[in-house]
Amino acid sequence: MEYRIQYPGLQESLLHLKIQVIQSIDYCKAILPDHVQTPEDIFYYCKNRVTYVPDGGNELFQTAETLLENNVHNIPGAGDCDCFTILLLACLAAKGYKNIGIVLVGRSPKNAVHIYVYVKEGNSTEFLDLTNNSYNYERFYPFKQLIPFKVTPIKVIFNQ
Repeated sequence: MEYRIQYPGLQESLLHLKIQVIQSIDYCKAILPDHVQTPEDIFYYCKNRVTYVPDGGNELFQTAETLLENNVHNIPGAGDCDCFTILLLACLAAKGYKNIGIVLVGRSPKNAVHIYVYVKEGNSTEFLDLTNNSYNYERFYPFKQLIPFKVTPIKVIFNQ
């Protein structure tokens, strides 16, 4: 499933992202091999299956299944940083990781331009950014915010 929307602002975007992650967890449980266990394993498993393609004029949020199998670009794994974030969060949740979250970066708090994933294990925080070639590598941005991500049900109310 995908949502194609004009950028609605940060809070609304995070809600759409969460919906897509929750919808992706069962799919990720089904596709992740047993030997893919650690965050680093998950990073490289996903890295080998994605291709960066920018959204263009509208924001596109794809479930893991849509990203990998049936996306609008007609290229398996084609998406951008928010699609990759959905995939990674769903994979980490599928493997039972609880202390996960998103990283927003940019030039300032009002100008976040990139999103990726973190996972905390013990005293260590590791970063998963599929737009990078290496695990736990971050590019520098003047602004950086870590936002915890909880896999909890959400209530969606549709106005009639």
